[in-house]
Amino acid sequence: MPIGVLATAVLGVLAPVVKKGVQAIAEKAGDFAAKKAQEVLTTLHEKFAGDPVAKGMLEMYEKSPDAAAPALEIVLKEKLRQDPALEKKLQGLIDEMGTNLKIVLDLGKVTGNVVGVEADDVARGTNVDVNVKASDVTGNVTGGKFGRIG
Repeated sequence: MPIGVLATAVLGVLAPVVKKGVQAIAEKAGDFAAKKAQEVLTTLHEKFAGDPVAKGMLEMYEKSPDAAAPALEIVLKEKLRQDPALEKKLQGLIDEMGTNLKIVLDLGKVTGNVVGVEADDVARGTNVDVNVKASDVTGNVTGGKFGRIG
């Protein structure tokens, strides 16, 4: 992935974490996505620790993400160009995140057939979390039906 695209993806992963927190991300996107997003943030803190400018930009981004994002993106692109290990690590974390799909159905009474998610093809690396709750069921409730995965 080109460095500019990777930097944009990293900021896209970080924005919800710094704006809402890891727990809020876990509730919306699942624990897997929240853990990976936190790991991206931790990686940046570790890699930026020895550079006061980069460290300051990251800290500013955590306090005011919308205002600091453009400046952090410039710093991040430069760091990615200088540090192939950082590029590889962040690329790996972004790739591991893949697509995250979380379906939550809290149905109460169900009459008929309900399927939480039905997919013919789910790409490898996709995290699918289906949670179906139903208290009074007349029919069938299925969490998921999948064709091919991976």
